[in-house]
Amino acid sequence: MDDKAVKIAADTEETRKTATDNVLEAMLSLIQDGGLEPGDKLPSEGQMALDFGASRGTVRETVRALSQLGVLDVGNGRRATVAAFTGEKLAVLIDHAVRTSQVTVVQTWDFRQTLEIRVARLAALRREDSDIANMRLMTERMKNALGNTDELTEADINLHLAWARAAKNPLFVVNMESLKSVMRRTGPIGWAALGGSDMVLEHIQIHEQLTEAIAERRSEDAVQLMSRHFEVARAALYDSGLA
Repeated sequence: MDDKAVKIAADTEETRKTATDNVLEAMLSLIQDGGLEPGDKLPSEGQMALDFGASRGTVRETVRALSQLGVLDVGNGRRATVAAFTGEKLAVLIDHAVRTSQVTVVQTWDFRQTLEIRVARLAALRREDSDIANMRLMTERMKNALGNTDELTEADINLHLAWARAAKNPLFVVNMESLKSVMRRTGPIGWAALGGSDMVLEHIQIHEQLTEAIAERRSEDAVQLMSRHFEVARAALYDSGLA
């Protein structure tokens, strides 16, 4: 390819990127300034192409990009809708970072400990009756799952999410959801590393005590129990060789 052809190709690619960027900004403005909410439909790709002065291909590419970011939901045969705010996309990124050694398991635990100590305090102050019922259900499931580390891990994850929801800050929930993939991989190993069933039951009881502290609005006790939880879990993590 000669220099002229290279320049034309580069200019074409730059024009394509600029067009996509412009459509992306226009689409976000349509959603945000137009007051669209999760579940609301966007106009058809053809209509947006007319509105934005862009090709349908560029609009389709932008819709796909925003879907991958978790801004839009798309499906075959239906118009794109505004997506709900979740941690699913972040979970993929964090799991990728851990699997490729860009982030260590211990670093995810450091992040969780900082986040969840705050969660414990606010949950004790803000929890509702429905939160208490859900938390108690999860602790009961943990006790029933004694001896099955996979089921125990899943109940544990759901309890941590219940605590986060009780704190009434959606960013806490999203961040906890973003760590679910890592927790599913490390949880069974950590539970097994605690030792016998007596040690596992003792750790489950910390979860139960923390839930009751939140239920009874004992925020300082909730913080101390959450710190204790992470001390025990971290030690098991080191014993397992994951840290």
